[in-house]
Amino acid sequence: MANSIRDLERFDNGWRLPVDGLLVTQIRLDHGVTLLLETFLIRIEGTFLVLEGGGSEQKVDPEGRPEQLIPALRLFEKEAVSGSANDDGGLELNFHDGTRVFVPASQQFEPWELAGPEGLIIVSAPGGEISIWRS
Repeated sequence: MANSIRDLERFDNGWRLPVDGLLVTQIRLDHGVTLLLETFLIRIEGTFLVLEGGGSEQKVDPEGRPEQLIPALRLFEKEAVSGSANDDGGLELNFHDGTRVFVPASQQFEPWELAGPEGLIIVSAPGGEISIWRS
């Protein structure tokens, strides 16, 4: 894989996502959690962690009980400062107020995917491999 894909920057353990300064403008809930960061759509179907700036860590199961989704709803209108698609299949998003989202890889299914401008698609494949496409 190349060390550079337009709008993505390679670092030691993965790819930096160009989400800094973008706001979470929509959150969609069904059998997954979808975050719309202005021009990027991030679909999360696996259990993930929301770590708030004060140190609280909450597990969110998109298929769990409605009250388990509250930490995901608190992401609305937060401003991203960084994001990464890690080589181990994990996704990390960091927000201006210190909140962090971490979606770990899965051995059985695709826990998350990202769709961005110009046909960019990044998927965490089963087993923790990152796949990147650009049209």
